[in-house]
Amino acid sequence: MMAHASEKRSLLELEADATAPPSRPATQRSRFAIFGLALIGIASLGAIRYLGNEEPRLGGGAVAESACRQFPPLHPPPDHSLDETRDYVFGPYLNTSVRILSQLVQIKAESFDDNGAVPVNPETLDQWTYPPFSGHFDGTSLWGRGSVDCRDTLAASMEAIELLIAKGFSPRRTFILSFGFDEESKGTDGAGMLSKLIEEIYGRDGVAFIVDEGGLGVGEMWGRGLAGVATAEKGYLDVIVSLHTPGSGHSSIPPDHTSIGILASIITSLEASPYAPSLSSDSAVLSMLQCAAEHGTVSATLKKNIKAASRPGKKGERGRQDLADAYAQTGKAERYLVATSQAVDVVAGGIKETASFVVNYRIATDSTPQYVKDQVVQHLLPIAEKHNLDLEAFGQTYTSSVTSGAGGLLTAVGNSELSPAPVTPTTGSNHWEVLSSTIQHIFSDRYPEGLVVAPCIMGGNGDTAFYWNVTRNIFRFSPSDPVSDELIHTVDEHLLFSDHIRAVWFYHEL
Repeated sequence: MMAHASEKRSLLELEADATAPPSRPATQRSRFAIFGLALIGIASLGAIRYLGNEEPRLGGGAVAESACRQFPPLHPPPDHSLDETRDYVFGPYLNTSVRILSQLVQIKAESFDDNGAVPVNPETLDQWTYPPFSGHFDGTSLWGRGSVDCRDTLAASMEAIELLIAKGFSPRRTFILSFGFDEESKGTDGAGMLSKLIEEIYGRDGVAFIVDEGGLGVGEMWGRGLAGVATAEKGYLDVIVSLHTPGSGHSSIPPDHTSIGILASIITSLEASPYAPSLSSDSAVLSMLQCAAEHGTVSATLKKNIKAASRPGKKGERGRQDLADAYAQTGKAERYLVATSQAVDVVAGGIKETASFVVNYRIATDSTPQYVKDQVVQHLLPIAEKHNLDLEAFGQTYTSSVTSGAGGLLTAVGNSELSPAPVTPTTGSNHWEVLSSTIQHIFSDRYPEGLVVAPCIMGGNGDTAFYWNVTRNIFRFSPSDPVSDELIHTVDEHLLFSDHIRAVWFYHEL
């Protein structure tokens, strides 16, 4: 939770009308950036900034051996107008920010991804503490659909830009705010089109880095305050398996195996073979665990496994497999950070001759969609052979060796295929240093002993895949405590407003 007593007073003891921020000429410069509905990025980075009490210098360049180097807070010089932002946004600006986000939440989400929010099931309307599109502010939290995901980010990024404009801030290159409108439904028409335009204007790899929503946010983990920035994202694949068999007659005289029964045996076979955990040398999960071992509190056994996994060569390979196996056993959520998940979540049938099911895969960052397809085929082949079925799977045809297809046709097709995202580098990266140091600055009041800023992965998928051509550096991070804002896409979604104000400050400083 983020509300310190002094901070809470600043939220409640405000004048009715917010005053304008102090306006002075700005000299600090950042080069080119992208913000988005869940997207911010900065390109051609060359900004000189203050790191703690050090002299201004260009970010980058490790100075010590470390698997998880931490950087000092990055903030404007003490006598600079931008240094006054925290007191302003947590004080006289608060009412303005409440009004902006409240009005945004009041826009009803009529489609699946409307202005950064999903629709509300009409059957749940009487279950809400406050109406879902009221944008009600109770003095601490703002209530309504999209208040957390993702109108919070949408408003905060634009508020930050407006504050910079009001101060006369003049960046060396253009800031781009890129807001998609269909991220919840793959992003094809939003980010899919916007990314093409950005690449057309700025070229391939023309953006230094992007900051999308996501990550672990900021909270307590391994006995320390930790900010989890996702530098990788799992892949995605839906596999639709269908079976059509010849007419089976009346249910009183059934065949030995109906379409539904045969598909049930396939599902049983798939679920009996979960994907094994694994870790590669560039895994973001390995980097996260190295940070835990170096800066947090972990068991002696886990620390030993992490150390072994960090070795080069064959010893490191064996160590990473041992670590993956051990980490996967600590919990289901942990398991699926290091393994491909498999979930049969849609079944259709009822007509005896035809039935189908959909199995969803979230593909581990060191695997591929093709590997998953190959594994599916290995489960389908023996069952097709047993029941004398022809098999058409992912563009390949396999004919029954008994009597060609006399038993029916089994098909498997892939849908919404997405490879795991390229891993964003963090070692020797100016971009990682600037982001990490800015996070340290923004949360230094809550964690005076310092945060551990660590890479992690996204188990779900946003729409940043469309931007892979414009940058190698995509960071997924929401500057908030996910525990305090845990109601997302459900009844009583609401946002601790101090988290929103801190997000405004974060985007402003970045």
